[in-house]
Amino acid sequence: MINYTMFACFNAMAAERGIPATAHWAAEHGFSSVEVQYSRCPEIIFTRKEAAAARRVLAEHNLSSACYSVSSNLYEDPDAAVRLVCHHLDLAAALGSPYLHHTLLPWLVLPDNAPTYDAALETVLPAAERIARYAGRLGITVLYEDQGLYFNGVDGFAPFWREIHRICENTGVCGDMGNSLFVDEGAEHFFDAFRNDIRHVHVKDYLKKSAPVSPGLFWRRTKGGAWLRDTMAGSGVVDFAACGKILSDIDYRGAVSLELFHPEPYADGVKQAMQYFERYFNYK
Repeated sequence: MINYTMFACFNAMAAERGIPATAHWAAEHGFSSVEVQYSRCPEIIFTRKEAAAARRVLAEHNLSSACYSVSSNLYEDPDAAVRLVCHHLDLAAALGSPYLHHTLLPWLVLPDNAPTYDAALETVLPAAERIARYAGRLGITVLYEDQGLYFNGVDGFAPFWREIHRICENTGVCGDMGNSLFVDEGAEHFFDAFRNDIRHVHVKDYLKKSAPVSPGLFWRRTKGGAWLRDTMAGSGVVDFAACGKILSDIDYRGAVSLELFHPEPYADGVKQAMQYFERYFNYK
């Protein structure tokens, strides 16, 4: 049985309905775990005591914490970012999460004083090391995904990954099915390049359009000037067949986290994502 993880909308739903009602909804809709997120989503857990209480509620619904996701920028203020992520590592530990995923430098629009790649790596890498070493003391594996305009795509991610994994063994890759599109590269290339290191998967899909200006609401620009908009899994340009084959080939048994931020109805997106993913992933 595939371990489907409720990622997108878990925080928002829990903030509105409470964690018990959201856990009940997740279990009813086929999820076996959740992924709490710290970013622009409403915060729902602030202390280790609250995290431990949430863990008990999840267990009552046969749910667990598959991963804890933190949006962070390790370049702009590394010390503050390290403190932030380490705080959430404490919460992840109390939730019983084996993994914490955090972003590195998530810019999709570059500021005027944007650093070179080498300068960004020189700042980001030691901050990531501090986080990973703290995670190791808690028994947590830190995950990184292809994201932003720096550490994205095979060539952008590889230099960081080689170094962080060399110095910190408690690290792994989160295979994200859509993020590499922002550097105009298909997710299947990323999955193939790091197939032996994938520990967690984010499922998403995008519509893609070429236009001189934004096509409208919800669209974001790629590095090459195209436009992307979140959509229901299977309705966009992500090559699920290629990604699913790679995951099948490596006998992937980790969680499959549905990161569905599309404007279409969420429950419909969940149902379609599960059906579409299973069409191409041979879970042995």
